[in-house]
Amino acid sequence: MKFIIILFAVSTIAQAVNSTNLDAQCMIDLNNKQVCQQNDSFCLTSLNSFNKCVQECSDQNSQDQYANIICIMKRCQKSNIKVREHYENVVECLKQNTTYEPNSPQINSDQCLTYLFDLQNSGTVCKKGDTDCITESVSLQQCANQCKYLNSYDQRISCLKNNCHSKNLTIQSYLNNLYQCESRVNSKGSTKQTSSSMMVQQFIIMFVSFLLFM
Repeated sequence: MKFIIILFAVSTIAQAVNSTNLDAQCMIDLNNKQVCQQNDSFCLTSLNSFNKCVQECSDQNSQDQYANIICIMKRCQKSNIKVREHYENVVECLKQNTTYEPNSPQINSDQCLTYLFDLQNSGTVCKKGDTDCITESVSLQQCANQCKYLNSYDQRISCLKNNCHSKNLTIQSYLNNLYQCESRVNSKGSTKQTSSSMMVQQFIIMFVSFLLFM
């Protein structure tokens, strides 16, 4: 029975990952690795729960690789040490094999700020090994550093929009999405600032300060 549980766990995570990140070698290696000992029922139960969570994220985000990995990072962590280590390996593998999707439906949702923040916070807007993207992000950071010392939020945003552009499509797409989200959230308020618009301002200021693309 325990052997069946192990087989189910392996096949579940393989199906979940293959729906968004096909044939990643690191996932093939993880699928072939034994996470739990056959007599460790607590580990097996935790692993089964983790794999179900991964499958649910995959089903909900079958058309959006980034939303899938963010879902797993938020919802699928487990307390068991061995399963948590496996979770970290799965997340790292997915991050290495997931590309930023500028046309994600979440960009146009009310959760665009949270989504973009998660992209930046995950450190993988630039795909690992994409030297052009990483180089452009450094150049963009240098430009943004010149804007962050201006007096007002509006001046900083205007400086970014007018002066800080990128030839790299990934970086520029992310910037465009960020500005669109900022405009949409702020437009929902009146002359009085809403809590959402304040969040946007704080996020943009943080973005200007750090630009955590790498």
